[in-house]
Amino acid sequence: MKPSIEPGEFDSILPWEIQIEILSWVPVKTLMQFRCVCKSWKSLISDDKSFEKLHMHRSAKNKHVLHTLLKTGGPPCYDDNEDLCLVPCPVRRLVEDRSFMIDEDGCCNLKGKYYVLGSCNGLVCYRYTWGYHDHDFARRGRFRFWNPAMRLWSKKTPTLNMTDYMSYGFGYDDSRDTYKVVGILDYWFGGGKWATMVYCMGDRCLREISSKPSFRLWIRGKWGQFAGGCLNWLAVDELNQPNQNLPYIERQALVILSFDMRKETYRSLSLPEDTSVVNTNLSVLGNCLCLSQDSKRTHFDVWQMREYGV
Repeated sequence: MKPSIEPGEFDSILPWEIQIEILSWVPVKTLMQFRCVCKSWKSLISDDKSFEKLHMHRSAKNKHVLHTLLKTGGPPCYDDNEDLCLVPCPVRRLVEDRSFMIDEDGCCNLKGKYYVLGSCNGLVCYRYTWGYHDHDFARRGRFRFWNPAMRLWSKKTPTLNMTDYMSYGFGYDDSRDTYKVVGILDYWFGGGKWATMVYCMGDRCLREISSKPSFRLWIRGKWGQFAGGCLNWLAVDELNQPNQNLPYIERQALVILSFDMRKETYRSLSLPEDTSVVNTNLSVLGNCLCLSQDSKRTHFDVWQMREYGV
């Protein structure tokens, strides 16, 4: 069927600037289909970095979530042998349409070996490891990146030396226009040593940096949360937690450990005064760092840091 408007006729109907403005508001899935309309649109959508940033900024309001599903049915238990998959889904559809069914078309099969480290700007970061060596619990592994909108995988990174005791995070460094994976080996699991490893997308190895917190911390929580240009973990100040064998963490010992992706430096943020340490979780809500608390399944509280650092 012949289109009513030939691709070459767009410029005579709408100025190029107006076309860019319209396309910058189009949902990602539809935008990927529009690459087939004409060569100028394909070049704009696929290769233009300034358009990519403009669309990313404007599509931030159209949030998606990633569901982890067990392909064989039943709830996932995260066993290495399970056949898990990740399925992107628009938040608005989940909220507004109760009959909405999650479409498994375009899902990512984790194949029992991929572990999600986080997502940022529409990219999902995975880690997978194999084997032990040198008797220090180090493993060989790689990172990979997945774009759910374009259904594209990055190339495999070179083989890296990792450890299961590291707490990882994934985020964006806008000063260098690159994505980074940060791994932390804290005092508790590092046997009194603090180590920070950084991997930039496209690098050939993990590099260790000398930056460390001003006081001794151990991480509470496996994955870092990216907000405010920083990766954030819940952590315990060892000086305010005199007995590490206690089943409960002292209130004054709990802090937020923040790693600046630009400067590659640490700082700590205090928690709201009226928070407790029971069932406290750190996450990101509306691009803002937030704490959530589930108290005895009767109360659910959320603190949102609308201005980062405050």
